[in-house]
Amino acid sequence: MLLEFLVPNFMLLLAIFGTVGNTLLIIVYISARNLRKEFMIVIGISILALFAAACSFVAAYFNYFNESMKSTGCQLYGFIISTATVACVHQLMLLAFERYLAMIHRTVYERITFHCKLIAFLLVFGYSLAVTVPPLLGWSRYRLVEENIFYCGFDCVTDDFESRSYLVYLFVNAYAIPCIAITTCYTLIYRNINKPLTISRSKTPDETIKALEDEPEATAKSVRHSLSFDTVF
Repeated sequence: MLLEFLVPNFMLLLAIFGTVGNTLLIIVYISARNLRKEFMIVIGISILALFAAACSFVAAYFNYFNESMKSTGCQLYGFIISTATVACVHQLMLLAFERYLAMIHRTVYERITFHCKLIAFLLVFGYSLAVTVPPLLGWSRYRLVEENIFYCGFDCVTDDFESRSYLVYLFVNAYAIPCIAITTCYTLIYRNINKPLTISRSKTPDETIKALEDEPEATAKSVRHSLSFDTVF
């Protein structure tokens, strides 16, 4: 009984804060022309998170009124929210690689255009679809995860070869590969910025020392945030 009360309220709060927060973030970055290219991937992640938050409104509605959804609707709901979630993880992987280029290979990064970033974003999103489309084609399925609580997602209950093999495929492509890639990129960044660096003539000694002290902490925070998101997923 307590769970049936907490879940819809939690989903509603998640939907409200997720929708408002991501909408504001998208508006701020898009309205500032000089930020669009620099934070294009972040904007994409916010759009995907916005879709996931919108799905939480649907889940909250069905849980509040204790209504059931037809199989087709459940499949569609599960596909949309799963694609948005997996795509967010994959885009975090792309964001980590972008930061790696910006920190380690600055000259290469400066030659990357907005269109190159857009193509990279779409290719990675295509990879996300390759992970989430198979259940719609018969390899495993999207289903109601809990009988008393409305939430459609990956079938992690059925004990057959199709479901288990797909879960392995999902784990490798939606968690293991992104997690390894993110960890590798930020580790290389962390190791690079801890090497002895030539003091820039354009800065005073105090400014240079402060910059060198702040960079490892900022990188460590980025690693923790990205890995925390992966762990929650």
